[in-house]
Amino acid sequence: TSALTLVLGLLFTGATSDAAVRVAVVNDQNSNTAQDAANQLNDDTYHDFTATVVTPDQVDTPGELANYDVVLLGGSGQGPSNAYTQAFADAVANWVRAGGGVVGTGWFVYSINNNAVGQSLNSVFPVTLTDNYNYCDSAGRTQNLTQPNHAILRNIPDGISGNPSGSCCLEYATNLNQGGERL
Repeated sequence: TSALTLVLGLLFTGATSDAAVRVAVVNDQNSNTAQDAANQLNDDTYHDFTATVVTPDQVDTPGELANYDVVLLGGSGQGPSNAYTQAFADAVANWVRAGGGVVGTGWFVYSINNNAVGQSLNSVFPVTLTDNYNYCDSAGRTQNLTQPNHAILRNIPDGISGNPSGSCCLEYATNLNQGGERL
């Protein structure tokens, strides 16, 4: 089970409906990995996901967001994304406060590094999006978990070798918001 599937699954563990979890996988337009993430979610057999790749302008109103249960945001690591607009950030933040779900994946902090979009989304993420990001060289190294018994890490072994994505680096947030936990 991938960490992405695990995180999304835990968001909806208490759900009583048999309906698929509708996921908007937002493409920041700096990479082609959004389709890979959607394919992985749609191929999962443990949870029932219906993942659709969208651009930020396709989910920047309450009506558009109403078609989804969760929004998956990421980045490419290739540079800050201009695709995440203020209208998008405000709409997603308000939608999450009203009960929607949001997950940020690799290089998302870098993609919105310390700009107005980060300020809008900061209140709905466990990490501080308005601080600088950081990363470490993870190639050939072991990643140790600080809370290996946390529910979100169930069935994930401590001491994962290297970076599962095969790239050289692993992004991490410098600071946590109140209530955020470092796993």
